[in-house]
Amino acid sequence: YTQYITQTAAYLAHIGEYGGWSQLKFRVNSRNEFNLVAGGGSRDSAVFRQSALTDSILSGLAFKNESLMFNYVYRPRSDLVFSGEYRRLRTYQVSGTPASAGETGISAGFIF
Repeated sequence: YTQYITQTAAYLAHIGEYGGWSQLKFRVNSRNEFNLVAGGGSRDSAVFRQSALTDSILSGLAFKNESLMFNYVYRPRSDLVFSGEYRRLRTYQVSGTPASAGETGISAGFIF
């Protein structure tokens, strides 16, 4: 913890980062809707890798994350909503292969 506070946090504060997301919505009719969302966030990989050479904690942290999400929304009535969703997440570290995960879910909700 002391090393993170005194050294790693200072390295991270000086590494530039960027990110964002975008969404595409397609409404078939008043009851059916599809959404596609993609997003990501990253630090400057060259600077991050160079800093990781002198700080072992940085080599275990992720410098880039990506996500992709697709869902279908069904509204059988004006106060009832059903949704199915799939998410794909990917995280990159300084070395090794990226870690990936997929998540599927369904949900129901009432609007009042």
